[in-house]
Amino acid sequence: MMGTDDQEAIFRLLRRTIPLIAVYYCFHAVPLEIKASQRYREVARCPVTEAAVHSANVLVTRFTWSSKADRFCPDMEYSYAVAGQSYTSRNQSLRFQLLA
Repeated sequence: MMGTDDQEAIFRLLRRTIPLIAVYYCFHAVPLEIKASQRYREVARCPVTEAAVHSANVLVTRFTWSSKADRFCPDMEYSYAVAGQSYTSRNQSLRFQLLA
């Protein structure tokens, strides 16, 4: 069994650690939020065009080394035209996270 001194030491440690963790996450989250807002404004200025989706699936990836059981990634093939030039592409937006 733990003695009273041990319990008090653990309580003091937690009382000091929890605010430090909260401050860390606040300072970590603020730059991410600012960057996301800037990225949104940048993307919102991009020109808009219509596209045709030729195929759409959801890829499921399982990692044996990860604590996350399943990861889902959209897989779409689409075509669009800009200034009279046609393009066909495949959505690879989350692929880098799945294969890493």
